Amino acid sequence: MALTLSEIKKITFGGRRTNSILKVGRFAAEDSFFLRKDIASKTLTIAAASSSGSTAADPAWVGATVIGCVPVSGNDKVVASVSVAADGAVTVTTAGIETANATFRVTALLA
Repeated sequence: MALTLSEIKKITFGGRRTNSILKVGRFAAEDSFFLRKDIASKTLTIAAASSSGSTAADPAWVGATVIGCVPVSGNDKVVASVSVAADGAVTVTTAGIETANATFRVTALLA
């Protein structure tokens, strides 16, 4: 079962329930806790006869942490790596040359 962003934001602090679906734990009032709230996805295509593809630079994705990469269509190779460059461009590299255009959806926690 996948949780929506609004469900993830509902957590319990200091033993008080706040309509919690995801219980993170108990925190004392003086404890500080930071929850990343921005989750974003983008798609990119690896062209046939290539083994990597990139998106354009995106300042919103600078410092992002990739949490998933899902093939959308055309993929026939194993994903070797997914990275976010210093300028926010996302690159997916496969372990071999794609025989057809392959589209991927990359999801990340934004910084």
